[in-house]
Amino acid sequence: MNVPRDLLGDSLPLQGRLLIDEPMASHNSWRAGGKADRFYLPESLDDLCRFLRGMPADEPLLWLGLGSNLLIRDGGIRGTVLCTLNRLKRLELLPGQVVRVEAGVPCAHVAKFSADKGLVGAEFLAGIPGTMGGIEQYTTETNDVAQTPKTIPPPALPAASSPAASRSSLANMPPYS
Repeated sequence: MNVPRDLLGDSLPLQGRLLIDEPMASHNSWRAGGKADRFYLPESLDDLCRFLRGMPADEPLLWLGLGSNLLIRDGGIRGTVLCTLNRLKRLELLPGQVVRVEAGVPCAHVAKFSADKGLVGAEFLAGIPGTMGGIEQYTTETNDVAQTPKTIPPPALPAASSPAASRSSLANMPPYS
């Protein structure tokens, strides 16, 4: 197993936490599953981008938010898990009754925040068991209330990886060997 700097090189000033052989049972609602080779907790969006720029292009990535209804095999996850829960957590009201939300904010928090501010249209988020990073899975419901999300542009994001692929990315992970 490589130590963190062997994986990323020495040039990246990272602020987040990179954990090695992290037990995934504590990061999903089923409380099951083996270890992830690497598990990154970014300190900020900029930190996440720096981390991604340092990743090898062929490194398998799994984006993780709340871990709701996520079943992880006992053999664990080969590659790196990027966890946004409680990390990318900005939630603020901007002028024009626009709510800015980062990927790690639970959907239910956005529903309550919006209701507390007297805004309507986000009530359905209270029933979605996940974070805003995975909300694109509910495009029919979000089209009326969501603006175009800010995404991580290349080259910060290695090819074939995106938060949008989070629900199908386990199927694309390499097998445990």
